[in-house]
Amino acid sequence: MKVSNTSLSTFRDCPYKYYLTSILRIEPLTKSWPLIDGSIFHKAIENYYRLTDANPDQPIAMTDLLNNCIIWRKKKIEDLTTNELVALDTVEREYAKADLPYSDYHKHLVMGMVAGYTLLYPSNEFEEMKPEYATSVILEDYELRIRVDNLVKDAHGHWWVYEYKTTSEDSKERFLDRMLMDWQPYLYTYVLKRLGIDCVGVIYPVMKKPKFYKGLLESDGGFNKRLCKSLIDDALKEQKYFYREPIFKSPDDMVDFEVSLMAMLKDLKFHTLEFLWVQNRNRCFDRREPCEFMAICKESNPYLREECIKTQFKKRI
Repeated sequence: MKVSNTSLSTFRDCPYKYYLTSILRIEPLTKSWPLIDGSIFHKAIENYYRLTDANPDQPIAMTDLLNNCIIWRKKKIEDLTTNELVALDTVEREYAKADLPYSDYHKHLVMGMVAGYTLLYPSNEFEEMKPEYATSVILEDYELRIRVDNLVKDAHGHWWVYEYKTTSEDSKERFLDRMLMDWQPYLYTYVLKRLGIDCVGVIYPVMKKPKFYKGLLESDGGFNKRLCKSLIDDALKEQKYFYREPIFKSPDDMVDFEVSLMAMLKDLKFHTLEFLWVQNRNRCFDRREPCEFMAICKESNPYLREECIKTQFKKRI
């Protein structure tokens, strides 16, 4: 049986949600904006690291927004590497495909984040990189799979998991405390060490979404441009919205984590054999937002619950 960081975290939070996502394999028909924005940001930065100047992925279609970004970065187009141009162009193309209400605002937001990121972090700053690195390890009756945003080697020869994070969290300290105790850095480091890779921990480059308010007489277009430009200006100056933090994991951390992981796999096996998928109602409003499966869980009638699944959800590919 295959499991991942996401599926194990879901099982730990709510066994019934695990059943819906990993057994039934369903997802909502529409994605939330944070998921869309995060997905497009990740794709743009993946392209930023994957490409080389000699191997562009596709011709760049210059747009007003892309041209503005180059000007706001205080550079000319010929000063940008192909990596930088393709990362910015990815944002333009992905939001054009999304074609959703308010997409222009979100496009400017993510364009500013990508432009700021590529200003701060050169694509060649590490000795070696493996974008979207995927691997797995066999534990008990499970194949534990991981896919990391990037696996990078520093100047000392140590490997780090490199995970991009976008957040609306105001407090840097609170966000990093959550990342410090999060399941993900433990699991990724543990799997890589099991495979003989000298991984010492996780580096989180964090992009904080700014909280801007539209002026009374400000147009939508003017507000969107101001948002994007503010992110680029911040990367050039204060860096309130961009920071990067390494989280080191010691051998003792790995020993403690292995005990927790094996206990969870044993618990998952028991739930699977007994077909025991109970709801954890304490997680229905995690981070103050309703769970995306709330419509199913609220419905007590089995027939109506099935109808809800058919009409409001789809099979995950």
